[in-house]
Amino acid sequence: MKPWIAGLLLATTAAITTATQAAPSYRLTVLPDLPGGNPISSAIALNNLGQAGGQSHTAQGYVGALWNPDGTGFSIGDLPGGHVSSQVHGLNDAGVAVGTGNGSGGMRAVRWSPAGGLVDLGELPGGSAASAAYAVNNPGVVVGYSYSSASGSNPVATLWDAAGRIQSLGDLPGGSYSSVARGLNDLGVVVGHSNDGAGTQAFSWTAAGGMVALPTVAGSQHTEAWGINDRGWIVGTAIAPLPGGGANWQALLWRDGQATLIGDLAGGGTLSFATAVNEQGTVVGTGTVSGGSRAFVWQDGLGMHDLNALVEARPWDLVLTDARAVNEAGQIAGYGIWGTQTIGFLLTPVPEPGMLALWAAGLGAMAWKRRRRG
Repeated sequence: MKPWIAGLLLATTAAITTATQAAPSYRLTVLPDLPGGNPISSAIALNNLGQAGGQSHTAQGYVGALWNPDGTGFSIGDLPGGHVSSQVHGLNDAGVAVGTGNGSGGMRAVRWSPAGGLVDLGELPGGSAASAAYAVNNPGVVVGYSYSSASGSNPVATLWDAAGRIQSLGDLPGGSYSSVARGLNDLGVVVGHSNDGAGTQAFSWTAAGGMVALPTVAGSQHTEAWGINDRGWIVGTAIAPLPGGGANWQALLWRDGQATLIGDLAGGGTLSFATAVNEQGTVVGTGTVSGGSRAFVWQDGLGMHDLNALVEARPWDLVLTDARAVNEAGQIAGYGIWGTQTIGFLLTPVPEPGMLALWAAGLGAMAWKRRRRG
């Protein structure tokens, strides 16, 4: 191999190693409000195609919105008979969105698809006419909450299968029949939180094993699980003791059967929430600094970083406050404050995922061709 090629390959390898050991930079795409309303939008969901979902204000009111990777967006509409108020909470790789809509009976769990439009998912038998959907996986299973004759005035974690059949996931033993499902993975493992008689505790649920409480950290009074990846890593939050005394909400990660607090942003407060995790173990959520809430990204070995410090060419008056979703390309969706308005955002790692590896592969191919010609 020619010395110059070997040097480039060595430099590329070093660059890839450095990139995996340092917090990435991000390119910002603003997800604007839809035409006709006030400049208000928020992104809560994200799929692996870079499509985001959330809510926007329009001339008719607040509606569930979907945005393409370039920032162009559209409304999913609302249910007939109610006032205009819908929101997207979950989004899969087929572009199927789930969330809430407002019908003649009040707030309802809904599913939207490009082919079928907006559909009311219904509620459990005997309950009040209220439900919500928070997540949908790639097989098309939806989770959230509904009410039933057994739960009375309390919500109960609910699952709708891909065919629309509905079932209660129950609650933890000893509880007051009050639970909410927040997330699920493509293997069908559901996470959320439930009352267990002593308080609210995070749970996982499987079809084979039912609902079980997740491990807690010492002294925690309340835990919630919000997201799970296919490796079984779960993220959420806990009211846990602080080093200097007292207690507060702290971001929590469950992996390999252990619960670990992942801290808060450097120099800030003692309040953090983890909302999503991808297959690489990148966690996103909200932390605090002296100036208020800030969106964060956390990676094992790198700790927690304020996303505002990692965004290239960020407008000076835009503050990213909440990171709500992360996909397998490392893109992050959330919302922040721009001037006085709430605005959605999509962050894309720079260089984009795989570019350094592709460059290295290209240099390797050049070297191989030169050797063959030689």
